[in-house]
Amino acid sequence: RAQEDSKGRSWLRTNRYAGPIRLHGLRVEYRLSAMKVEIVHQGRVVGRHERLQGRHGQCLDLDHYLELLWRKPGALSRSLPLRQARDQGCWPSQYDELWDHLRVRYGESEGTRHLLDVLLMHRENPADEIHTAVSLALEYGCHDSGAIAVLLRQLQASEPVAAPLVELGFLAKYEQPANRDFGEYDQL
Repeated sequence: RAQEDSKGRSWLRTNRYAGPIRLHGLRVEYRLSAMKVEIVHQGRVVGRHERLQGRHGQCLDLDHYLELLWRKPGALSRSLPLRQARDQGCWPSQYDELWDHLRVRYGESEGTRHLLDVLLMHRENPADEIHTAVSLALEYGCHDSGAIAVLLRQLQASEPVAAPLVELGFLAKYEQPANRDFGEYDQL
């Protein structure tokens, strides 16, 4: 067990690792191995980091700070977790393009909150599908987290298969002959 600071980071040996900020002040356990650090809350792994090999480093996960950034959206652009995500190649360039469009459309704070909504989608959806939905949203010009959620659902939906009409039962009495003359309707 390690003591967290006010930013949700804990010293483990000579480095700091951040757990989910939503668990700040609650009892969490850090499990160290040679290559990774796991953060456990109530028996469930809630975070993973690669173990830092140097000294006095920090390993922060942007996902762990999303709730805090929702309340303070202006902090995202200069946050260390975002900088680390970019340095690690976990931040696609299309997110910056989307963020620019969102800030123009909604303003700085509200536009950033829309981007945070997209980032929160990563908790329940595969990253490649979200990236595809963001790319489609940029292509279609629909710069809105709600539109991206709709595009994501459409990507995940399989084609509906119509059930075969085997037994029509009492509906057979409504069957109409196919050779009816609809000329009367053309006059309308």
